[in-house]
Amino acid sequence: MRSIKALFQKNQKENNLGWGDYTCLAEAVKGRRFKRKVLGQAMSKLLIEGVDYQSCEKKEDLDHLENLSNPLEESKNEEINPLQHDLISKKVICTNPLV
Repeated sequence: MRSIKALFQKNQKENNLGWGDYTCLAEAVKGRRFKRKVLGQAMSKLLIEGVDYQSCEKKEDLDHLENLSNPLEESKNEEINPLQHDLISKKVICTNPLV
């Protein structure tokens, strides 16, 4: 968690493009092979304090961070196209029952 926090803070300080916190976190974990539990803890501590996330939004954001942190191996990437990768990586599709 310390390394994520340090990279997150570094991204916040060094960013000249006005990135949001989620983008800074995504860049901090990209390709660094963090486990889902660690990514969830980082999201909770660095992003979600005081924010009322819907559970499906949080899950989708966590799925995205996990995919950034643990990309498919190159040999697997060659076998499927990016659209297939997105479908395979989704474990649960969030639907809003109010819509």
